[in-house]
Amino acid sequence: MVGSAGRLSKEKGYEYLVEAFSIVIQNGIDARLVIIGEGGERRKLEDLIRQLGLSECVLLPGYQHNAKKYFQFFDVFVISSLTEGLPIILLEAMHAGVPIVATKVGGIPGIITDGDTDMLLPALSPQYLAEAIISLYRNRDTDVVLSDNAYAKLVNECSSKTMASKYYDIYGETVGSLVIR
Repeated sequence: MVGSAGRLSKEKGYEYLVEAFSIVIQNGIDARLVIIGEGGERRKLEDLIRQLGLSECVLLPGYQHNAKKYFQFFDVFVISSLTEGLPIILLEAMHAGVPIVATKVGGIPGIITDGDTDMLLPALSPQYLAEAIISLYRNRDTDVVLSDNAYAKLVNECSSKTMASKYYDIYGETVGSLVIR
């Protein structure tokens, strides 16, 4: 199962994910797509799903409290955003041990490394998203390595303790550079 979660809004790029999933299905991959979330683009996505003949294999279950509990059931987690800060959902997917396909936008490339922890792709490209998803489905050994590396990076570089230490260092450097007159 391919999964994603977030607000159903234009900047999340879900229309590109749905188009990519159509390519995945056309390539003989037996999968389902679940996009957890609610928002203004819902009707547009539902129409696109119908137009592409994907009504039987794409699910839009709406908002789900504590959505991260479903991530363990995903074979691949996709962040198809066109613009982004540092999505907490990315860290939650890394924690769940799910291989991630994400666009190279905002703070995402600062957290995941293409080919080492996960797969980073240009935004606005259903073809690239589809190729990455297909690759993970066809090379199951790769997804285990990617998700293990992503989890290790999360624990070593993004834990609360590590982040607090980094903030402390930055604060110390800033205060240390102030000249008192």
